[in-house]
Amino acid sequence: MNRTQSPVAQKAVRELKEVRAYERDAHFANDVEALMRNQADDFIAIAQGKIHHLTADQMRQNFVQAFKDATYHEFDDLEEPEIFVSDDGSLAWVAARIRVRKSQIDGAGTSRERTFVSTAITTYEKRNGQWHRTSTSGNIVEGDGS
Repeated sequence: MNRTQSPVAQKAVRELKEVRAYERDAHFANDVEALMRNQADDFIAIAQGKIHHLTADQMRQNFVQAFKDATYHEFDDLEEPEIFVSDDGSLAWVAARIRVRKSQIDGAGTSRERTFVSTAITTYEKRNGQWHRTSTSGNIVEGDGS
């Protein structure tokens, strides 16, 4: 992004890169609680032509399902994410393109591997000195995303 940002916003960009690294590590560790540390109590997910309002408990259940009997082999940026932060450092959005490869045991006990590319814009709000995920809008392309 070719925009000069305030020193406060530049610091926030560094913080958000740390948050993203932390969230990536949480996927490899199947650590629901780690992902919940940055989860807003009120969350908006835009997907499949609908706007979904989710509570923190509903997001927790989504993470529980995503991590149940799962092993993440890849969860990597395919390019440098675009990060924009308001000049006062209180609001941000991150546009990212990641490749995910995971295996997960299904209800029949069979391990299934899934590979996909996800593009998303995630918004964050800084509350009491901590970044919180407040919304996401994205899509998933199965396979390698080519």
